[in-house]
Amino acid sequence: MYIDLKRKEKLKDDMELALEVIDAPDNINVSRGSVYPIRDSITIGRKEDNSIVIEDAYVSGYHAKFILEDDMYIKDLDSTNGTYVNGERITRLTKISEGDLIEIGRVTFKVI
Repeated sequence: MYIDLKRKEKLKDDMELALEVIDAPDNINVSRGSVYPIRDSITIGRKEDNSIVIEDAYVSGYHAKFILEDDMYIKDLDSTNGTYVNGERITRLTKISEGDLIEIGRVTFKVI
C-alpha cells in the first residue's frame, strides 16, 4: 500500500496527506522515497495485518495508529521503543500536520 512517486505535485493532486519515508535502514522492507497515502485510519507495525508493515526489530507488532478525521492525529500503541513526533516522544493522541517528522523504530517519515 504505497506509491513510489518522483514528483510530489502529482501526489498532492491525488490525496490530502501522506507519509514519505525520508530515512530507513537499507536492510528492511521500506525504502527512502516511498510514499504512503493517508485516506483513513491506519496502523503501522511489524505484524502482517497492519496497514503499513515495517520489518524492523525496533518496531513493535502494533506500533502506532494514524487517525484522519478533520485533522490528522497519531497515537502510540504502547510500543516498546516509542513513537516520536519532531524528536519528542508522544504519550497521548497527538495532532500532526504537513512537514512533521515521525520516527517509528529506525524509520523516519515526513508528513506531506
